[in-house]
Amino acid sequence: MTSVKDGVVHVQPPAEVLAGMVTVRVHLDDCAADNGPVRVLPRTHSLGKLSQDQIEHLRDKVTEVACTARHGGLLTFRPLLLHASSASTSPRRRRVARFEFAAADRTKTLDWQLRW
Repeated sequence: MTSVKDGVVHVQPPAEVLAGMVTVRVHLDDCAADNGPVRVLPRTHSLGKLSQDQIEHLRDKVTEVACTARHGGLLTFRPLLLHASSASTSPRRRRVARFEFAAADRTKTLDWQLRW
């Protein structure tokens, strides 16, 4: 499955692959409430992949948490955790190095298409 964000296509692995993954964001700059921190709906990672209707329902029921951080701070979460970020309303930079770690090597089961 794929999604498009700001004109860029992103691949979305199956839920069983995502369940065995961890995302780590290393903040290279401070990330305050006004420059687009990641926002999460706590404990939603255990619900699996959700439809847009299910997500909208949860947004009305679960209190969103903005994950602000100082430079050098880490944010670690499961990719199935409902998360989003907004555009920054601040002129400050918001650089982040993002790493995805998987429990097993899935490259043998994926059909890779190389474009050189």
